[in-house]
Amino acid sequence: MRCVSQPVENVQAVHGCAPQYLRDLLSPQPRRSAQQAPPQQVRPDLLRMLNGLHDQPAFVLGRRNEVLASNNLLDAMLTPFNHRPADECNLLRWMLLDPAARSLYLDWEHVTSEVLGVLRAEAGRNPHDPQTAEFVAELRSISPEFCTWWSERTVIERTWGTKRFNHPVVGRLDITSVALSLPGDPDQILFV
Repeated sequence: MRCVSQPVENVQAVHGCAPQYLRDLLSPQPRRSAQQAPPQQVRPDLLRMLNGLHDQPAFVLGRRNEVLASNNLLDAMLTPFNHRPADECNLLRWMLLDPAARSLYLDWEHVTSEVLGVLRAEAGRNPHDPQTAEFVAELRSISPEFCTWWSERTVIERTWGTKRFNHPVVGRLDITSVALSLPGDPDQILFV
């Protein structure tokens, strides 16, 4: 098998493989029990930092694209994740199922398929995780786009990039973001 990383604006994407994805497949995490893992928590110091970013939209994503925390500016820009029940705080689910997300992102298909590619990377990291399997099954049952993109087997490693929005209040926005891995918690990523 030949794998080549292809930088695509804000991600490294490869159809079928990516360097970290291949390493994860060769040495996957130990099998987790069928029992549900406890919900992820954002450390209090990280929450203070996130809420202190008054001029930058920011949020923390968990293993399966769960929005674990977001600041007020991010909530105003996308959707009020901080005011949704925990089971409705998944970025990918929101992007696939909420019509507001489709009209907000000017490149909705491209951006949503990238977020799905991040989920595929997580599935490679933890291939026996029952919560990931349940989430994939749920999205397959309710989203034709998810089925199509999942079958393409694209794996994404997020780095940085620009997203284009048509915000209903402020109009056209081009937002550059960076994905930061958090020391001590590889299952959480800070987006600013």
